[in-house]
Amino acid sequence: MFGNAQEAPVRRARAALGASPVFALRDLNVDAVAGELIISGNVRCYYHKQLAQEAVRSVADGIRVINSVSVEDWGQRGDSAYWKDEPSFIGG
Repeated sequence: MFGNAQEAPVRRARAALGASPVFALRDLNVDAVAGELIISGNVRCYYHKQLAQEAVRSVADGIRVINSVSVEDWGQRGDSAYWKDEPSFIGG
């Protein structure tokens, strides 16, 4: 599945999301590709996307985090920051 060097960060990231008090984050996935952690899945608001990113970043140990989470319920607000679901890059 993953190389040994990538398994631990993926496990930590998945555990961080799984332990979140925000239930929506528990359904997200984290994979390691080319030495980066990629968060994927769907949430209902941009705030949850940000929370997921910060939860994973806090355990990434300097590994680049790519936030590919999609925000599904973007029609409730008019500001573009709410419904922007392009990948966000952190670190590295």
